[in-house]
Amino acid sequence: MNAIKRRQFLSQISLAAVGAAITGKVSAAQNAPAWPTYNLKNRPTMRIRTELKLVYNRYKTEVEMWRSLGKF
Repeated sequence: MNAIKRRQFLSQISLAAVGAAITGKVSAAQNAPAWPTYNLKNRPTMRIRTELKLVYNRYKTEVEMWRSLGKF
């Protein structure tokens, strides 16, 4: 990741954090994907790597395993 993209990404992360603190919604950051309120049905999670990406049911297999064991 070059310096310009890194600064843009860090700015996006900062705006997301500030937006979450002020409004309760991370999606306030420019170019951030809409991030719905967390729920147990589809577990929307924001993956932060070199970009922000919304992922649903990130640990679906693991959750199903724990449920089958009666632990979750």
